[in-house]
Amino acid sequence: MGFTRPRQERFCKATNQLVRLFLLCVAVQAVTLLFAGPGWAQRIVLVRPNSNDALVSDAFNRLKAELSIHKFEISVVTVDVGPDPSETLTLAANQANAIASLALVRRDEHAAIQIWLVDRISGKVAVRTLQVRSSRDAANLLAIRAVDLLRASLREFRSNEAPPPDVMNVDRGAVSPAVHELARPPQPLYALQAGLFVLYERPRLGVGVGPSLGASYRMSDALVTGLMLAGPIMGVTFKTEQGSANIRQEIGCAYLRWKFYRLPDLSIGLELIGGALFLQALGQPHAPLIGLNDGVWGLVWGSGLQSLIRLASRIELEIALRALGTSPRLGVALHDQRTTIAVPIMAGFTGLSVEL
Repeated sequence: MGFTRPRQERFCKATNQLVRLFLLCVAVQAVTLLFAGPGWAQRIVLVRPNSNDALVSDAFNRLKAELSIHKFEISVVTVDVGPDPSETLTLAANQANAIASLALVRRDEHAAIQIWLVDRISGKVAVRTLQVRSSRDAANLLAIRAVDLLRASLREFRSNEAPPPDVMNVDRGAVSPAVHELARPPQPLYALQAGLFVLYERPRLGVGVGPSLGASYRMSDALVTGLMLAGPIMGVTFKTEQGSANIRQEIGCAYLRWKFYRLPDLSIGLELIGGALFLQALGQPHAPLIGLNDGVWGLVWGSGLQSLIRLASRIELEIALRALGTSPRLGVALHDQRTTIAVPIMAGFTGLSVEL
């Protein structure tokens, strides 16, 4: 009994199959982004500064860019905000069917600048006055403070919580994912995963199941990196007329995940995976053959799709489907019978992810 390595042309053919699968995953997520993208946008009105104030104009441009990053559609109007900006901003938001309107106003030549907000989600009119001194970061600070004011206002009522009936000027409609994204509390950076790992190895070995543990780190809202250990994965068996070989496997790998589709309670990501696999075969041949045990290490690599469904504030259900390859290709032999594990190896995971 032993392990076999296929010919070079078979390895290249299997590699090409995995590359095609990866390109198919990329195409699927590109189509998803194309059709799902417009649904993320929700309009916010910005009042263009009508003065020659360089600081306010720079802050306006930075605020516009910051809101665009958060996937809001920006509508710019040029109006005189007058002595009571709340009336002008309310009218502008209503006419544009926007969820909110914002204006940066300097009332005099002093350093104080006002940020005015009308929020139709909560019905709130808010103003924040900042003492801003000329510096390299002054415009960026104003833009950040304006986004923070909007975020705090949107958080006043949850998406499933209606404002009290006596609150005026509320027109919630459908609360978009962009609003959820901006208003949600900061996400934890770390998470732990635990669940079941499943391998399906063709053409003759079948299905194996084992426990899996992992840890992940959120690099940004869209990028996550992590480690995963799975094993022992049992149940895979090579059966012949001369007996059988029970196969035990352990996998350790790192991954980089790109969440290309994100909703408040659902995300879908594309993964790139690399690591190592240990395969051990326990021979159980019929007499008079003598059983032998052998093991081998190999590199494992691949890609996959992963989804997270939020069950509670810090608990998510994780479901993943992955296509893996090994270098070298691995196989099992029992007496004069042998088989090679076909690529791609299909792998699945289901379990819980707990944010720390």
